[in-house]
Amino acid sequence: MPPRGSLLLRHLHSSLPTWFAEGTAEFIHGADERLASDIASAGNTAALLGSVTLGSWGGNSADYSVAYAATRYLHEALKSAGHGDGLKALMTYLTENQSATLDAALAALTSFANATAFLTDFDTNGANFIDNEMDLTNTDTGAIGGLDADGGAVFTQESILADRGTSYGEDVLSGFVETWESITSGLTGTNDLSFHIGPNSNETVDVHLGAVNATALGVSDADLTFDPRLAIVHVDDALNFIAKQRGLIGAQLNRFDATISNLSISRENISASRSRIQDADFAAETASMMRSRIMVQSASSVLAQANSTPSLALQLLR
Repeated sequence: MPPRGSLLLRHLHSSLPTWFAEGTAEFIHGADERLASDIASAGNTAALLGSVTLGSWGGNSADYSVAYAATRYLHEALKSAGHGDGLKALMTYLTENQSATLDAALAALTSFANATAFLTDFDTNGANFIDNEMDLTNTDTGAIGGLDADGGAVFTQESILADRGTSYGEDVLSGFVETWESITSGLTGTNDLSFHIGPNSNETVDVHLGAVNATALGVSDADLTFDPRLAIVHVDDALNFIAKQRGLIGAQLNRFDATISNLSISRENISASRSRIQDADFAAETASMMRSRIMVQSASSVLAQANSTPSLALQLLR
């Protein structure tokens, strides 16, 4: 998929050649790493340039790499022609002259008569420019405005585009429907929950959860300073109550485990019954088939014997 920068250029100037739009889009963030990889795959820079014809866009990685290198070469040509901001001057010209073509822009800003003349010059000098003027080994990506292209700050793969937040906010459950059990600080009663566990109505398991806050446990007003012995009594009672609640919850969990086990057994039984109804009994069917074959063969034998009897009588009479 082409970068959005190239799509924008094509929208503004539909007459722009593909290599220029794609090369400029690569130049925005830098493509030294891609170019180095494609050179290594081709064997050397000259081989890579020889495998690509920018006037006939192929859409391969090599096409993007060579287009990027050509745009870098054009950037330097523009600066040599007196335009210190390089490619930005060409973009400004195209913006101010919406109907202008790349040929017109190059003729107005450089010594090249048109894009064809520029590509011819790049074919001649491109390999030398890449090998001797571009640094593909450092951490800079080669982006416009960066260290390699314009002597600016080093633009790495991480710093070329500033972070704009993550997919996570302060609340990682934001956007989800959340239901939480409410525990009020002064609640002293029980929470009653009913779970439907079977296919029929009223097949439920009722769960009762007692409050375990300080008020319910009777320790909210414990005074360890003036009456520590009474406070210890309240804490012991609270611990006993919590132990009972744990036992109650454990019993309710056991009920759920037993229910899950019973439902699993019922499912297996139903599946077995369904198989008995739908699946064939191979032993019975095989016996029935053999019996039918024996009956057919016996009938054929009797008929054959019956048919041969008149012939024997005639032979005796002869």
